Amino acid sequence: MRKNRKPIALVLAGNPATVSPPINLLCLSTVLKLEGHKTEVYDFTVRPEKEGEFLHRAAKGAFSWVGFTGFAVMMPGVRRLVLKLRALAPALPLLLGGMHASAVPEKTLRYMPLDAVCVGPGEEPVKAFARMVEDGQRNYWEIPGLAALGPRGEYRTTPRPGNPWSPILRPDWEAVRIRDYQARLAGGIRRRPVVAPLITTMGCPNACSFCSANSVFGRRLVHRDPVEVVDEIEYLVKERGVGEIQILDDNFNADLGYAKSVLREWARRDLRTVFRTPSGIWVHSYDSEWFDLLKATNCYIVAFGLETFSKDILSNVGKHINIDAVPDIINMYESRKILTHGYFIVGLPGENYKTISNTIKYACKTNLSHIHTSILIPYPGSKIYNDAVKEGRLLDDWDKLYLYNGSVSSFCELTPEQLKKEMLNFYIKFYTSRPKRVIALSYELKNAGLMPFLGMAKRVSIS
Repeated sequence: MRKNRKPIALVLAGNPATVSPPINLLCLSTVLKLEGHKTEVYDFTVRPEKEGEFLHRAAKGAFSWVGFTGFAVMMPGVRRLVLKLRALAPALPLLLGGMHASAVPEKTLRYMPLDAVCVGPGEEPVKAFARMVEDGQRNYWEIPGLAALGPRGEYRTTPRPGNPWSPILRPDWEAVRIRDYQARLAGGIRRRPVVAPLITTMGCPNACSFCSANSVFGRRLVHRDPVEVVDEIEYLVKERGVGEIQILDDNFNADLGYAKSVLREWARRDLRTVFRTPSGIWVHSYDSEWFDLLKATNCYIVAFGLETFSKDILSNVGKHINIDAVPDIINMYESRKILTHGYFIVGLPGENYKTISNTIKYACKTNLSHIHTSILIPYPGSKIYNDAVKEGRLLDDWDKLYLYNGSVSSFCELTPEQLKKEMLNFYIKFYTSRPKRVIALSYELKNAGLMPFLGMAKRVSIS
């Protein structure tokens, strides 16, 4: 390590959607520390009081450079901080990565005064950026995988050659306090007092038109070594007091053989944890051993991205689900006392009052334990977003992209205001359709406390 190196600040400006440790920043912290750098991770979602201290230190020249992450709904918060840093420390290099920057790099650079944005996976570009900053250079666009504005304001970038992926490394868990994330746990469902997230794969082989994940990861699935994954779980349990794991992969069981290899190692060590899959798993990927391993590792709830029960809408958005088979699959989990959580989107192309009504009726008839529904937002990088921009149908205003509250444009027959009422109607009808759902919701309130549910209620209110 070079002497007197200033630390690199890695920042989450604030996340209006979830409260969870920023695993992407923690992984980058690991990458940079292996290169000999010092890092400091700031998450203003859970530690907003640290913002003033961070800005003061930046103004005093405490940091080598600052790296941000975020998706679309975070961009106004990132921009606010970037503008403050530019006023306080004009020469401080600023870098942004994540899905949003990868999807629309030039627009992002023109939206806020950054030095560069990362397009795609960030591990290798970030290492090169750190070296260039130390060498006193500023031609960041020459780094494969980065984009920047040239001396005359022209957009410049160097595509990365070949495979952009680096091995997925264990997050730098020493950089955050896990207990900061427990009071307002994302999703409002838990079984143990201390919960931590986990990533085992990156990427998703599907290509749903409403999803922007492919803008960073593509459709290739990249795996971690199963033994190293369970090593991390064991560390979290024994060293950090974690009792529950949230697997945050975009699609944990997309490669069923790999997912089972992780669970086999997990079961072999008998770590006495529980776990859930809040980001969703592929509903059609299962076999008898899969169910056995879920029970052996104490999985108590799985989530499915179902989106709608309209076959025409599923076809429109490229979601290849056999909805006729879904109720029986849900029953397979319920028969093993594993809860099921269905994710739905209202307002997809082709949506109307009839399709929403049918989806609500169908969902109520299934044995789903819980639901989560949101209004379609055309996230930059998704096919829906790209098509809408080309056709001039989208007011491309990032300051108004608020999760749950709907898009600045409608992509179906209903207005955003009408969709919001239907979303609330979905929740009411689902949870009042069976007494056991009200009981289950009460149980989750008892375990997680009121804060996560009050936050969700605020987001879906129509006032």
